[in-house]
Amino acid sequence: MPSHLKNIVICRYFSLSGLLDLLGNSTLKFKKISLFEDKAEGIPQYTEIIDSLKNSAKYVSPEYSCERKENILKTIGNYYASCWVMNDTESYLMWKNYTNYYEGILLFSTVEKLIDSLEIKSFETEDRNILNWFFGEIDYGHKAKYDSEHMRAFSKTKYFEAEKEFRLVLYRHPASNEEAVSSKLLNTDFIVNIICAPGASRHFYDLIRQIVIDHSIGPHIDKEPDIKQNSRVVLEDFLRTENHS
Repeated sequence: MPSHLKNIVICRYFSLSGLLDLLGNSTLKFKKISLFEDKAEGIPQYTEIIDSLKNSAKYVSPEYSCERKENILKTIGNYYASCWVMNDTESYLMWKNYTNYYEGILLFSTVEKLIDSLEIKSFETEDRNILNWFFGEIDYGHKAKYDSEHMRAFSKTKYFEAEKEFRLVLYRHPASNEEAVSSKLLNTDFIVNIICAPGASRHFYDLIRQIVIDHSIGPHIDKEPDIKQNSRVVLEDFLRTENHS
């Protein structure tokens, strides 16, 4: 594992059903990247590829160009990803975009803890069914040197750069029609902390706390997320100023 990633804090936003699926089935779900919002997912846009195609004698053939495009688009279906955010603080926009603002949770881990808790193996079976897995930061804007076909699963357009995404990727060959696949979780030791959504009710806090107890998870649950606490501080400071004016 690259040393600069080892202790990086990562987090992921879950709905209540997503959390129950994670803990109840002891599995981490990987979604097919061709179903993601960014339609450039899995499509290589590296200058090395463009140059190599231009230098190919076959490149002038329309049939060759069509065949290459078909193969590239077809193999996007081989990749599945579990996406995390490299951040130790919550985001208002991500609360709104990735889960329910009133009944969601934010789960914190580190790169090392998460990987150590996963049962993922790379192998080739007798029927030539191949499973490989990879992990790493996302290359926004396709700036990294192209040295592996699998880098396509770690590239996104620059317009998503604010996500600061860390990704676990499963590669399956031949491609499957499944929209998602799961990997076994060996334990819940990867969970460092859990934060409830800013709009969560007391009932929801109590529910999440009971789930944590039932699954013997060690970390505490923050009583309120920083967004909510900071908003109250701002309001109280404003009222205090108004009272003294």
